[in-house]
Parts: sequence; structure tokens; C-alpha cells
Amino acid sequence: MGDKVGVRRSSSDLDSVGTGGGYGEDGNRRGRMGAAQPHMMGTEGDVTSSSVLLKQIYSASGRTIRRSRSEKVEPTAHSHALEGNLELLKIKISSAGADVKDPLEFTPLHFAACYGHLPCVEFLLEQGAGVSAASKDGLTPLHLAARNGHTDVLARLLKAGADFEAEDSRKGRPLHNASGHGNVGCVRALLEAGADKDAVEEDKWAALHYAARFNNVENVEALLLSGADVNAQDVDGWTAMHNSSRNGRLKCCQVLLQHKADVAKVTNHGETALHVAVRKGKAKVVQAIVDHCDKEGVYAAIRAIRDKGGKKVDDTECSPHIKAILRQENQGRASGYDMVFAGATEILEESNVVGIMSRACSIS
Repeated sequence: MGDKVGVRRSSSDLDSVGTGGGYGEDGNRRGRMGAAQPHMMGTEGDVTSSSVLLKQIYSASGRTIRRSRSEKVEPTAHSHALEGNLELLKIKISSAGADVKDPLEFTPLHFAACYGHLPCVEFLLEQGAGVSAASKDGLTPLHLAARNGHTDVLARLLKAGADFEAEDSRKGRPLHNASGHGNVGCVRALLEAGADKDAVEEDKWAALHYAARFNNVENVEALLLSGADVNAQDVDGWTAMHNSSRNGRLKCCQVLLQHKADVAKVTNHGETALHVAVRKGKAKVVQAIVDHCDKEGVYAAIRAIRDKGGKKVDDTECSPHIKAILRQENQGRASGYDMVFAGATEILEESNVVGIMSRACSIS
């Protein structure tokens, strides 16, 4: 039905070891850092160390470094940068150099930026670390600072000349990473630096798609106020309005509508945002779209649009409450029945995948 569940979307998705994607346990997209496997390291100790560091940089909490007592991390410049241990980092850098790379071509600066260790970032830059050094998957320290909401580190990297339009292997840019993760400070800093607000990644997701998909209202507003295209469509024809409607993001939908989101835009499957909201059982969003269409005098026209299967919104299976909204028989909040009717499927769809959007220190 034109749904996006389980579809790999963009390089700003993280949290999984491997190059795959998809949606996470919390309904968020899962991402990757282009993970080559730890067997690329030489010795047994190195294998264990690399494996542990990869798990941490993919899925650590961003504040707490977690690892099993049985897991071994050989002390390296990378591990010291990850842990924010500046004194030991200085010792390692004196012999290894500031731009020493692991098998995936991550440098200590990647790890320090990912975990928000500003003193380590400052030191590495002073030692000549490449501010826009790219991993094998094209990820730069700026991608990682943006992904994890480290505004101070991001600002320092920008000051040092970091490439704010750097693309990873799926054309994901730092602004894509920042937009999906709720830190409006990072979004604003990148926009002020001149980041292209409408740049798209491989699947033609713009920053606004990410912000809307994950209900980051402040980011949605910041992007729209900067002039981002509210009606930009991805490779499947989805707009930010479709993304918000699918997930019942009422506030985001309201902001998008206020900024002239085109409710007549259809996906490649022929669905309007109203089709999507009805199909997913998002009664509050359905109500908001119906009210908007009624106010603009276009409700009859929107209601008449048929998807590729020939269905109008009224033909879509949904709860009696939503049917009543479509017929404009009542106004108000979604009923408990609605939540049960539509929510069960939603929960089922999104409960078996691994999330990108925890505020984890993952790499997009």
C-alpha cells in the first residue's frame, strides 16, 4: 500500500553493525556506518578490541559506555578518544599520529566527535587531524557530531573548516543527520554555515523528510523558515506531510499545513497524505487535514482522488470514528477504539526492528 515500513532509507540511519538499514525497535530508522567486520584486524586482541569499539560507536548511549566485562579493548588512540581520556590520547598520538586510521578508516577525531568530547576534538585539531577525514563509508566527524547532537563539537568543526556538504556513500549529509535527531542547535548551525536545505540523499530524502518523520517539530520549523521545499518528494513520491501523516505526528502536520504543504500531492502509489493518515488510523491527523481542506475549499476534490488501486479515502478500511470524520459528522479527539483498531497494526509493524533515533552515539 505504498508504506515505508522496513524500507532502507538513508545514511543518516545508524545503530547497526553492517551496511543494512530499516526501521528500529522504537519505530525509528536504523542506520549504519559502513561496518567492515572486525576480522580485518590482525591479532586476536585486535579483533576483540575492534569489535567492541564498533559496537560502542554504533549503539552506545552517548553518555554511558557499555561493554561486557569479558570484552577486551586494547588501548588505542581511538579508544582513548571514544572515552574522552585526553591525557592517554596525547600519549598515543605522539607515536601513532593524529590521523591514524582503523580498518574502516575512522580516525580518533571521528570517535571524539561522535561522543562529544570537545577537549579531545580541540587537541586532535591542534595536532593536525583531518577535520573532514572520511571513513570508508564516507562519514566525517561532522556527520557524527550532527547525528548525536553535539552542538559545541559541531561548531568547533565548522570553525576549523569542516565540509558541511560532505556526502557519505548514500549521499547523506550532516544536515540530514542533524534534522532527524531533535537537536535544533545543530540544524541551525549547519543552515547558518550555508548547508543546502534541500539537498537529497540517495533515496531523495531531504532534511525535512527526516525532521517530519521523527516528529522533530523545532527542526521542521527551522528548515521551513530557512526556505526548505515543503513539498519535496522522495523516490517513492512521499513528502514530509506524508511522513508525518503516516505516524500521526499532529504538530508536525499542523506546522507543514501552515507552511502551505500541498495536500493534493500523491505518492507513486497515488496516495495523498489523507489516504495515508486514514489507512494508518491516525484520527487526529485525519481531522486536521479534513479541517484544513474544508477551510481551503478543496475537501471535495481531495476526497475524490483515487490511489493506483482505484480507492478514494472513503473506500479505505478504517474505524467508525474516522469514517465519521471523513463524513464530517463529528469533530474532536481520537477515540480509544481508534487507537486499538489502528494502533495494533502499527505496533506490530514497528516492534521487530532496531532504531536509529535513540540519542545513541551512532554513526550515520
